[in-house]
Order: sequence, then structure tokens, then C-alpha cells
Amino acid sequence: MPSFHDPDFAFSLDIPDHWHFMPGAWSPLEQGKRRAEAGNEADGTLQFANTPFCFAMAHHEVTGKERPALQVSASTSRVPGDAEAAALLKFQIDMLRDEPENFVVEQATHEARVAGHRANFLRVRSTARVQAEDIVVDVGVRSRLYLVFTPGTAFTFNLSSSDDPAYYDEADFDRIIQSVRIGG
Repeated sequence: MPSFHDPDFAFSLDIPDHWHFMPGAWSPLEQGKRRAEAGNEADGTLQFANTPFCFAMAHHEVTGKERPALQVSASTSRVPGDAEAAALLKFQIDMLRDEPENFVVEQATHEARVAGHRANFLRVRSTARVQAEDIVVDVGVRSRLYLVFTPGTAFTFNLSSSDDPAYYDEADFDRIIQSVRIGG
């Protein structure tokens, strides 16, 4: 399995063999920021998002189906208590509800664990509108969002894919998250 390691964050993870690491500038988050800067899209949440330091994708040739992707970013933080983590989870859900169409929370908890650290976790389904030339296509998306709290740093993981089971493998997401190592 290909591995990613960032010594500054003492962070590493593995991806399945059919996934590929890519430059963070190619991530959907960074593409969305560029569209917003060009005035093509009004997305208020993008201005608060940090650039991914780790980005990976799996590939398929089907138009109209989201490609499996992983984006990981980091920001300064501390480890919250139960009440604060629950409030942050509610804030995450409220912020996300404003953006995509048909947003459905399938699972949410402020008591998840990733690499031994406390994490907020969301599993959501939504519809993204994609425009190619004069055609607008609704694309079903499944996402797993993790906000992992470590002393000094919060890591945000966004794993997304098509909502069509023929174009994603939930086990890929499981393997990636289980491979995460943070610290020593």
C-alpha cells in the first residue's frame, strides 16, 4: 500500500494500491476555492477551509460519478471536552447543511477515535451540482468527515465518493482511516 508521511505533523497514512497521491492544489477543495475566487461559485465555507497537505484519489472513467478522494488538512487546536466536541459536531452539521442539495446525515458522533485520538465523525450523503459547459448534472456523493483532535493540532479528513456502490468501496475508507498514525 502506498504511504504518506509528514514529519512536521508526525502524521502518516496508507492508501489502497489503486489510489494515487496527488498535489493538494488538485483537490476538489482547492478547485472550489479557485472557482469562488473567480466569482463562479458562492460557497461561504470554502473561505474557512485549510489547504490539504495530503490528497489522494482513485480513478474511474465514468462521467457523472464522483471519484473516490481523500483530503487531509490541519489547523491549530486543542483537545476539547465532551460538551465542546458535541457543540463542534452540531456546528459542523449546521455548516454543511447550508451547502449541498439533499444533505442527509447517516451517522454522527463526537465520540469516535482515530489513531487513538478523540474525533468527531460524520457519514453523509448529498447531491453536488456539476456544470460542464452548458450542461448541469446532479452527482450523488457519499462522504465521511472526521475532525481528529490532538494536542496542538486538529486534523480534518474528508473521504468522498460516488453514492453508487459500483463506484466506491466503503472498505477502502475503512483501510485508510485504520492506517492513520499520529504522533511518536
